[in-house]
Amino acid sequence: MAIFTPENTLVVMALQKESQGLIESLGFEVFYTGVGLIQSAYKTTEMIMKKRPERILNLGTVGSFQQPVGTVGEIHQVVHRGAYFQNMYKPIELETVTSLPRWICGSADHIETQSPTDRVFDVMDMELYALALICRQQKIPLSSIKVVSDSSGHQVKSEWEKNLQFAMSRLYDNLKSL
Repeated sequence: MAIFTPENTLVVMALQKESQGLIESLGFEVFYTGVGLIQSAYKTTEMIMKKRPERILNLGTVGSFQQPVGTVGEIHQVVHRGAYFQNMYKPIELETVTSLPRWICGSADHIETQSPTDRVFDVMDMELYALALICRQQKIPLSSIKVVSDSSGHQVKSEWEKNLQFAMSRLYDNLKSL
């Protein structure tokens, strides 16, 4: 993780429960935004104003209808999924820095329980689009590395909780090898 140092990088995750202390053990202070686009935008803006980072690294879990649980990838583009006025929300490109598989992340304030027929994303979260929008406006490079924790569907919460420890250990192992 040579490009990311504790001195120049703001590490952002949605929930402390996601990190399980693993990311902190790599020497980084982690800032938590809470769940959802609005919460993510607010907390990210607050931390940018306070810390003035050179770059931001977003880590965490995602759901996916196609990627298996435990798979780690890097987000190269984020889209706002499920918006009524889709043309208002343009895809945002992220800075990629690894050789991990590249994914498009669909971000929204809701959970998809079945795969949309017009799906344009590989994985889903509830924070990244807002974070990417703030970073673009502030001209701060943003990278995002995520691990698949669930296959969405109707049991998403229990599946996420059941798989969280395994998924985060996979993310941690991948981060250590960067």
